[in-house]
Amino acid sequence: GTPAAGIVTLADPDSEYQPHTLHNKYARTDENGAFRLAGLQDGAYDLLAASAAGVVPNRAVVVADGRSIENVRLVVRDGPRVRLSLAGLRPESEATVSIYDQEGRKVYEWRFDSGAHALRGLPKESTIVARTSIGNSARELVERLRLADGQGAELAFDFAHHSRLSGTVATAGTPLEGFHVRAVPVDPAMPMAYAETTLGGRYDLWGLSPGRHFVRTRAGHSFAVDVAGHTSFDIELPPMSVSGVVRSARTMRPIGRAYVQLRRNGYRDGALTAPDGSFQIHGALAGEHAIDVSRRGFEDLSQRLLIGGEESVTLEMEESAAREDGLDR
Repeated sequence: GTPAAGIVTLADPDSEYQPHTLHNKYARTDENGAFRLAGLQDGAYDLLAASAAGVVPNRAVVVADGRSIENVRLVVRDGPRVRLSLAGLRPESEATVSIYDQEGRKVYEWRFDSGAHALRGLPKESTIVARTSIGNSARELVERLRLADGQGAELAFDFAHHSRLSGTVATAGTPLEGFHVRAVPVDPAMPMAYAETTLGGRYDLWGLSPGRHFVRTRAGHSFAVDVAGHTSFDIELPPMSVSGVVRSARTMRPIGRAYVQLRRNGYRDGALTAPDGSFQIHGALAGEHAIDVSRRGFEDLSQRLLIGGEESVTLEMEESAAREDGLDR
């Protein structure tokens, strides 16, 4: 019953039905808890809101024929409550706490500093992830809950661990920039860490606990490493890569800012095309992959690709009906 000011509300295109022409809109509530999301295109949206008090259930809305939807009421859900304690954060940093339901959908996200916080309205089965970052490196702690009606829980997330893992990632002696590396501890109660390599291919994973970790890449490589104090571990990957160009099937012109993604057994890696349509993805695993391409104004493209070394492909996209009709700008 209490209006909540300063809460971000977001109209997010429904991913199941999302045309490429739809984009999200957001606004903050005023002192009366009121919000207004203007300029929406016709389509299906998930209406989201985040609150320090707890979870606000998502609302599905459909905007059609330029009509307005008024008097939408969003309320913090009553339900299982959690007392969340955060410790070990750096003085200048916060933790982003995200809650996912049993289907893996994000239902909540908020930023908290050190100390104790109360949350309510959680799903009965949920995964709670707390993340904190510095530079291009981040850490996260994960807890999975299963709560009955009227039941609560206390969670303590402690980031005060001081071991560190660093090194370089290269292939055929060439450092890989922008390559994602993650350290996953054998003990699930300990923090995970992940980073993106710098220009010289260097990564730095800080705030780890001592013990056995698996260092994994987004492409699916995995290496066992025992971390103690400051541990150094260089990664040399086999020369597996995909490069090529994305262009229009009708005009043969290159397509810039198209997203090219490799998929294999749950692992994904991708890159945006340059203005000349070119792209490169290094550090792939050998074997068959799906390669997907998406770009606003074009039909999604998906095909199979067998990687056995340094592969080169040309990918041609069909223009969407909206673009051909002159509706896409």
